[in-house]
Amino acid sequence: MQRYYVKRPTGKVFGPFDENAIRLMLEGDKIGLDAQVSTDKQTWQPISEVSAFSSVLGNRTQMGVGQFDLPTSAQKDKGLQLPTPKSATADLPRSKGSGPQLPIPKSGGG
Repeated sequence: MQRYYVKRPTGKVFGPFDENAIRLMLEGDKIGLDAQVSTDKQTWQPISEVSAFSSVLGNRTQMGVGQFDLPTSAQKDKGLQLPTPKSATADLPRSKGSGPQLPIPKSGGG
């Protein structure tokens, strides 16, 4: 079984790990799709391009979100509707009067 070093986006290198250990790290969200792997610490490639991990990656995106976590069109296909906002200021508290007027800043800087 092939062993891989894992490089996080920060540049920190871990390993080597066998393929099964990396699959478990992917499944547990210990490493993301922004990680790179190498067998020799010289040539690196995105983990998403390694066929050994494609079965784990499935429908995940760069941020690790699957198709069922999306709030818009994917949810509408399942019959779920998101609430429609009333207005941008509908839930903000209203002032109890006109209150004091604040001075208008003079232009010109200083």
